[in-house]
Amino acid sequence: NHRLYAATAAGSILAYGDWLASYQPFHWLAEFYEIIQHKGGFDVIIGNPPYVEYAKVKNTYQIKGYDTENCGNLYAFVMERANYLIRNYCYVGFIIPISLPSTNRMLALRNLMNKNFSIIYTSNFADRPGTLFNGVHQKVSINISKKGINPKAILFSTNFLHWYSKENSNERKNLFTNFYYLKNVINSNNWYKVGKNLEINFLDKLNDKPLKELFKQNSQFSAVLNMRMMFWCKCFILDKNSDEYKKYYFTDEFTRNSFVAVMNSSLFFYFWEVVSDCWHITNKELCEFRYNYRPETDSQLSTLAILLENDLENKKGFVGSKQTEYEYYHKKSKPIIDEIDKVLAQHYGFTDEELDFIINYDIKYRMGSELSENDNEEDETE
Repeated sequence: NHRLYAATAAGSILAYGDWLASYQPFHWLAEFYEIIQHKGGFDVIIGNPPYVEYAKVKNTYQIKGYDTENCGNLYAFVMERANYLIRNYCYVGFIIPISLPSTNRMLALRNLMNKNFSIIYTSNFADRPGTLFNGVHQKVSINISKKGINPKAILFSTNFLHWYSKENSNERKNLFTNFYYLKNVINSNNWYKVGKNLEINFLDKLNDKPLKELFKQNSQFSAVLNMRMMFWCKCFILDKNSDEYKKYYFTDEFTRNSFVAVMNSSLFFYFWEVVSDCWHITNKELCEFRYNYRPETDSQLSTLAILLENDLENKKGFVGSKQTEYEYYHKKSKPIIDEIDKVLAQHYGFTDEELDFIINYDIKYRMGSELSENDNEEDETE
């Protein structure tokens, strides 16, 4: 009656049965020896991995030697492991959060995929007004990638897809037959969420200095920006009594007002959907959006920023709840926002077609009467 014992990573000794129950070991080569050793891996791997922060499970289970450890989420580890379990020229497919194509934290995972897969398809899905999974408000990407030998990855992506899920709407029914994969540009920061060649062309025109370079410290000229966004950016000259707003300072009134105009533009909203997590405005978007000071542009934008703020104030609605005092309705001020975009189009040298695309971008959902079947989330709150 010999008892089996196992040494733990901490150096203690456990009875083998206790160790097995506690550590639940799993070894791919032992479990799938024929597939991995003799066939070179699996032909297809598909899944919907857990979207769980590593910090929440680290006391129970730890990974070793993963390139994606700094990504900090279990789904990144699953995707990295799949890279080593799939055969060359075969496919992996995962439903994962929108953070894969969009956030700095997932850069290590994007780099790993760029190096190991020859073709990457990424379709990107919003959670407003319709959801991909009923009752679950989760912005997701569906990633399908082909393993290659010493590949130079080719990326194909969709734009950030919105749709209505109402019973009398065919948008959800036809969702997977109507979107288009565009051959995209892989850069060091993002996989762009774009669906038309026109977008690649005018994104290249945003080549001024980073917007963040407008910011200064210890100035009397300030603006407040709501760091949470859905269909309209909320940026004001006057302070707002809300923790969702962050204050920025500028050298002068014209620069401050120009910033307010740019942030409320449809152009910035479009750019934000292309590069962001589509939930918050972060330092990343303020660094990557480009706008350079020009006196003639700033003068026009300054006038429009004041006009827009006055219009928003005149059309706001009183709420008086603990969460907010007023609601702001940016869609009711869309004609002024369009004028801002016309000035920006001249600034960047957009064509008429490119300007028309920006002014009408996602207009069906931004101007729609409701953004969800269950709650009206079109209102912009203070």
